[in-house]
Amino acid sequence: DYTQDIKIGYSYTSSSSYPYTTILSNPSLATGIIQPTRLNQIAWIVNNIPVGTLATGPQIWTTGVSQSGCSYITASDLQVAFWAMTSAAGTCDTVFCSETASSYNPCNVAYIWNTAFANIPDGSSYLVQASPSLPNPIVPFLVIPESTQTTQVMLVQANIVSLGFNCIFPTSSPTIKPSNIPTAAPSKLPSSIPTYKPTSNPSVVPSFIPTSYPTKLPTVLPSYAPSSLPTRSPSKLPTISPTTSPTKAPTKSPSSSSSPTIAPTKLPTATPTKSPTSTPTKLPTVTPTRSPTSSPTTYSCVSDFISNLPSSPTHFQISTVKLTYSYVTSSITFASGESYSNLLTWCIDYEQDISINYDYTSSSAYPYTAVLADPSLATGISQPTRLNQIAWIINNIAVGSLATGPQIWATSYRVYGCTYITASDLQAVFWALTSSSGVCDYYLCTDTLSSYNYCNAAYIWNSAFAAVPEGTSYTVPEASSSFPNPIVPIVVVPTSAQVNQVMLVQAYISSWGYNCVFPTYSPTRSPTRSPTYKSWGWNSLA
Repeated sequence: DYTQDIKIGYSYTSSSSYPYTTILSNPSLATGIIQPTRLNQIAWIVNNIPVGTLATGPQIWTTGVSQSGCSYITASDLQVAFWAMTSAAGTCDTVFCSETASSYNPCNVAYIWNTAFANIPDGSSYLVQASPSLPNPIVPFLVIPESTQTTQVMLVQANIVSLGFNCIFPTSSPTIKPSNIPTAAPSKLPSSIPTYKPTSNPSVVPSFIPTSYPTKLPTVLPSYAPSSLPTRSPSKLPTISPTTSPTKAPTKSPSSSSSPTIAPTKLPTATPTKSPTSTPTKLPTVTPTRSPTSSPTTYSCVSDFISNLPSSPTHFQISTVKLTYSYVTSSITFASGESYSNLLTWCIDYEQDISINYDYTSSSAYPYTAVLADPSLATGISQPTRLNQIAWIINNIAVGSLATGPQIWATSYRVYGCTYITASDLQAVFWALTSSSGVCDYYLCTDTLSSYNYCNAAYIWNSAFAAVPEGTSYTVPEASSSFPNPIVPIVVVPTSAQVNQVMLVQAYISSWGYNCVFPTYSPTRSPTRSPTYKSWGWNSLA
């Protein structure tokens, strides 16, 4: 009974106890059990799944989330399962109630739940029976500590032998047959034949059909014969055609008026004097015999930006703090002299620190794709492949976006209260994505965050993995009229020793002084000469 308490070492003097079957018949005896019919499943569990049983997995929990890591079942696993079964629907059967359980394994709890309902479906009954395979059956009985029913209901699990009651049942099969076996047939026959005879004729006509037919035709002619020949012709034409062809040719020739003329009587007297006044409206039906010898070259603004980004800035400095101590602005000065400031920047390395207004003079900057290809460039990112999800997020989910819920967090908890996304929500998710498994993706890491919302964080997490599943890649889309300012995340490693927090710069590539130009309409004619390209020079962008 998860909703009420009980004292240890206290003597309850007005208690009542009942076999579980009595509570099933009269649930008012233990009102603290919200779902009393589930006592059938608990009775099956205590007789079939003891502490120490090896659970197998993965298992699917009631929320539809897969649980892995099953092991040997503990008392805590069973206690969490019992609370889930008897508490109100939507409480302990969705979020594991485990406040007083020393430790529990979600996979083990799901195994206990699924195995019980596979053997005793919800709504069906289970009756404990003694047998050679179950010589010491356990009949759970419920104890209500107080008549007021304001203390937690308890369930005693003890086999009936330990309560001084021994079940006796056959230990072997019979070895002999009964001595009195029924005879196979009656021992007496009728002594006389019936003397009763029918007094009336049968009312049913015999169904027997004669097997012989007359062998001679009638010998007498009909007494009436026709007095005249038929006056009407048959209504049907003959169905047989002649079998021979005519033997003679026609004796008369056709008349001259019916004979066809041999040639036209008039011929054209002159050739046409006018030319056509319009051009043909149909295309030629013959295809060209020559094909282009080379494919057209395509230009990628995003790829050009990535390939021309200098990798060695001489200075990196966090200049101002935005909404939280993790969402900041920074400035970068490259070795060639170009300088950029007021760049929106995130922290993506939870285990290490970084200082504000400190000039890091041996920094490196890389497009996120370079770190994906060579994770050793930024060893502070424990899960570098998650940069794919982060690149998707910063191009699709901005501060102020409205999150929807409820959502399922990575720990399989259902979270409510989604609202407008803050910088703290995004920063918490970035740490959860890039930190080691089990660090920030179970309980959010929020040390420096002013506020955060679990429902918003779960919305960001779930949306990212729905768009970019784990292990897949995300390429920043090319600039277009509907997506004019793509963001290519830039990873900054403040020191060559890689002992400070790795940072991620979120800035439109136009903020770096690089403008993507894309056509607003389709060309109306082919070019007359090949285009020439000039490599992008960062020197002109300072």
